[in-house]
Amino acid sequence: MMKKGCYVLAMMVLLTGCSMLPGGDGGSSSTTSSSTASGQGKRPAPNDSEITSSVRAALKQDDLLAGNDVDVTSDEGVVTLSGRLPNARAANRAFSVARSTDGVRRVISNLTWPSP
Repeated sequence: MMKKGCYVLAMMVLLTGCSMLPGGDGGSSSTTSSSTASGQGKRPAPNDSEITSSVRAALKQDDLLAGNDVDVTSDEGVVTLSGRLPNARAANRAFSVARSTDGVRRVISNLTWPSP
């Protein structure tokens, strides 16, 4: 009897969870789709030149990174960082700053620093 109750509970959880997925029976997905399709809600994703400019500005504003020369490129939201920094800490910070910038999907770090 206990096992049957567990199976029923598990099935209820699975069915309820599936109904909340897009295209499920949750009812909210059609509202979300129509508001996105009509241009309301989220603003369009930034293009690559906007992403590159935003990452460069964020790097210059960071106390640890200001004054360092980091080359930034973006291709379909994939940002590549290149250049030489004073240490691994600065490289990690540059990676984090770039990753947290709006529109960035992924960061590739080609940053180098001197050996200790």
